[in-house]
Amino acid sequence: MLRRYLPLALLVALYAPALAQDAPAVDAQTLLRALKQIQERNTEATKSQLNKVIQDFRAAASSNSKAIAFYEEAIRATQFAGQTLQQTQFQEWKKKEAEKLRSNEMQTAARLHLVYATLTLDHAKGVPVSDLLPALFQYTNQIIEVREDANRRELFDKQELLKGKVTDSIFIRWYGAGKLLADLKNWEPSPGNVDGIYQKTILPQMRKNKDARIIQYWDGRITRESKRVSEGKVAFNIEQFNLVQKPTLLWQRAEDLLAIGQRNRAINEMFSIIKNFPDHPDTPTRIASLEKTLTPEPAPATAQAPTTASAPASEPQQ
Repeated sequence: MLRRYLPLALLVALYAPALAQDAPAVDAQTLLRALKQIQERNTEATKSQLNKVIQDFRAAASSNSKAIAFYEEAIRATQFAGQTLQQTQFQEWKKKEAEKLRSNEMQTAARLHLVYATLTLDHAKGVPVSDLLPALFQYTNQIIEVREDANRRELFDKQELLKGKVTDSIFIRWYGAGKLLADLKNWEPSPGNVDGIYQKTILPQMRKNKDARIIQYWDGRITRESKRVSEGKVAFNIEQFNLVQKPTLLWQRAEDLLAIGQRNRAINEMFSIIKNFPDHPDTPTRIASLEKTLTPEPAPATAQAPTTASAPASEPQQ
């Protein structure tokens, strides 16, 4: 048994001194310069990849037909890749889904999904929301326009491409671009959530810009929600909207009037909401908020220099 392990023991004994010694001193500055170059190269490669994804997505989003063809290719690449009968199985899937793929709602959803994915990638690239605002207006208006058509709304709202998260997009997965969106903040993940896009992205920028068009959003939202609840023709839902939900939307509208600098108009509308809906569950909070707005903040106390006490007069000497 000793002979069997002797060669290994000899090898360890022979190499132990060499293993115990450190390598020659490193040139720290040379290594740091090399690391910086590698980092710069990696940054450029990431930027190049992002530009390629944006370019391809934007091209596919230029029409419904291009968008649905791009979607079909994404399905083939992500769900049927590597299979022996890849082409046959993909064609079977395509035949089964033919009616759905031909529908205007599905094609429109695919195009709008790609538009929003492109805007999301632009923002991840560093484009500020202020520069994306016109495109976001156009995008959300397109979503709203389709939903205005009661005949298309139900089918449109069922589209998974508009309900899921853009970070989980089949197109993002196909291009392996998920890491590019990992640090995205204050951005609505769902392409179909118009109010979420406004709340997280558009409205904060409009408040910052003191943009009076912010009121158009609230007026449009109140009109849309009122129309939708009226279409349902359920008396209880209509009453709940008029007594609870609508006053809440009107209050948020008034708050944004205050935010963009229209103080007097905001105060008048806030008082009107409180007066007209005194039984609303948020009335106490609203009264407190309006009282705070109406009460001027106390002026900051001015710092006064400390007064030096005069020394007592010395008693006359006897």
